[in-house]
Amino acid sequence: MLSYSVVASQLGGIPLAFAFSAAIGSQGLITMAVFDATGWDLTESFAVSSFGGLVVVYLYFQVPLMAILVLPAIMGIRRERGESALSLGTGRWRYLTDNLLPILSPAIGGAVLLLFANSFSAYATAYALSGGGANLVPILIGFFISGNVLTDQSFGAALATGMILVITLAMVLRHLLARRTTRWLQ
Repeated sequence: MLSYSVVASQLGGIPLAFAFSAAIGSQGLITMAVFDATGWDLTESFAVSSFGGLVVVYLYFQVPLMAILVLPAIMGIRRERGESALSLGTGRWRYLTDNLLPILSPAIGGAVLLLFANSFSAYATAYALSGGGANLVPILIGFFISGNVLTDQSFGAALATGMILVITLAMVLRHLLARRTTRWLQ
């Protein structure tokens, strides 16, 4: 599972867009196999270039990356905590909700913030899948700075500045949560 997570989390950009287009695009391998087997056209209910398709593609590499980011915090939990809680009569569910989740919540929150920053600034995958039709901030920045029909570099610069502020805020919050995580796990 760890090997798959490492490989899937590193697959991004144009190769990821091509892989999903080749698999579940309008003439993709899975799309054609489903149509041949059942007669159901998958593209009528799901398009890889739609917002839902972008969500599926982003989740493909964000979920394994989340596993990689949270795994060190999970591995850092001392076995003695669980043993002492269970010896005092705590059930597994209560140990999870009262002990593990408070300890892991800063690490999970920090990982979510990092994944947010990663997906918020991603450009190539969304642009390749949607052809520039998705209303995502990085695509809009590219459109307004180097658009071939309409250029508004000041609006593109304003969007880029706002994006930098959002990413900076996410990273500052992640840093604070990472400090709290190291304090809990020591």
